[in-house]
Amino acid sequence: MNIFKSLGKMERIFNYNINEYDERNAVKIGRISIKNKDVNRILLTRISEYFSIDPVMIITRSRNAEYINFKHVYRFMCCQFTSYSLVAIGIKSGNFDHATILNSVKQVNNLCETDKVYKQDIDSIFNLIENDIKDIINQKQTSIC
Repeated sequence: MNIFKSLGKMERIFNYNINEYDERNAVKIGRISIKNKDVNRILLTRISEYFSIDPVMIITRSRNAEYINFKHVYRFMCCQFTSYSLVAIGIKSGNFDHATILNSVKQVNNLCETDKVYKQDIDSIFNLIENDIKDIINQKQTSIC
């Protein structure tokens, strides 16, 4: 399934342009704001690199058991690092409902409590993403000065 086709369908159904949403909303850290679409790109690349998978598999509508865990991690990290609403995260992650996003967050939290290796993986990904965002902030601060 073509991701861009499905996003186009969602835009027509809900009269909702996800790219305009990206432009309007940004994550503000101090005086520096980072656009959600930049953070989203970081999330996709870091999670796909960490698990050595194709980033397209994270955001497709497929419910293949092989990729479900990666989708959960992506949705969890979107909740942590972006100012997207649950509906927007659902649209970004394959046109899923907001309840699916809440379930993903719950699944990741439960697995972090019970599986130490999984928690280490989540912490490693979290640190990688956090460092990338800090690099962007540092670049913006130096360009301002």
